[in-house]
Amino acid sequence: MDLEALTKAVNAIVPIYGLSANDEGVTDVHYIDAPSDEQRGEVRAIIDNWVDPPATCRLYKSTFVRRLSDAEAATLEFILASSETSAKLRQLYGAVEYFVSDDPLFDSLMAAVTGALGAARAKELLAAEA
Repeated sequence: MDLEALTKAVNAIVPIYGLSANDEGVTDVHYIDAPSDEQRGEVRAIIDNWVDPPATCRLYKSTFVRRLSDAEAATLEFILASSETSAKLRQLYGAVEYFVSDDPLFDSLMAAVTGALGAARAKELLAAEA
């Protein structure tokens, strides 16, 4: 369980010092001030329904390009050169050495690759390196 992320989510509802947990889950919430019943309910709902965010992964741009077929590379090059692609996105794509899954550029790249090559192929191309 990602206690740091869960603590941030709970802190958005009510200030806390932290959470205590064991292998079975959260055992105690250490509130800074006594929460209202409504806040306690919201915190309990967050804890009971918590799903850890996916792990951040890094994908080198060179790996991404190697995975492309020549036709796919040409298609994506055309999209990047298009006047509909922002100059900022083109410059970011050219500047980075790798893509990080929790960066907005990764989301933009996923959307562009999905639009051009389909969702299944986009997932293959942008999958984390083994």
